[in-house]
Amino acid sequence: LIARTINGPVTINMIGGSPDPVRDAIFDPSGLEKALDLAHFTGREWLIGRIDDYIAATDRDRGYIVVQAEAGVGKSALAAHLVWTRPCAHHFTRLTGGQSPVAARRNLAAQLIVGWGLTDELTTDGNFPKSANSPNFLVRVLRQAAQRRNKLYPDAPLVLVVDGLDEAAPPAPGPDGDDQDTGIP
Repeated sequence: LIARTINGPVTINMIGGSPDPVRDAIFDPSGLEKALDLAHFTGREWLIGRIDDYIAATDRDRGYIVVQAEAGVGKSALAAHLVWTRPCAHHFTRLTGGQSPVAARRNLAAQLIVGWGLTDELTTDGNFPKSANSPNFLVRVLRQAAQRRNKLYPDAPLVLVVDGLDEAAPPAPGPDGDDQDTGIP
């Protein structure tokens, strides 16, 4: 133990909690390229065409595409192919920690915040706010990303690809879980 005498004014800054950088929430999908053998991804042109047509349709401004099939037929490979060939935010539950609904929402929110330049509007010095675990935070991020998209690229779709929803852990009940109304019809 070393003792020192300090003479003069001393400033101590106390910060509640630890920093929670937005960029740290983004899952790295690079390992999927090899795991899903994307170098040999072929076929499915008809399905990719239908997905692209749905996204490009001018008679709707929102919607969902759900791809369902037996295990092992290539749903994850299709999702990864779409992610590697189109601009979109994405989440794969097969990645370590990816089964958590909170991690999935934070991952998607972080990609949108960074991708659409929303750091100043939605973070404090690049860190998530306390509300970031809430489903409503992702809704807020989606709205802000859509507004930014409308300003910069009004005809571009805002696409999210999520693989393995059926493998996700059940959401926790309560204020940070998925049992609340998000206000989206």
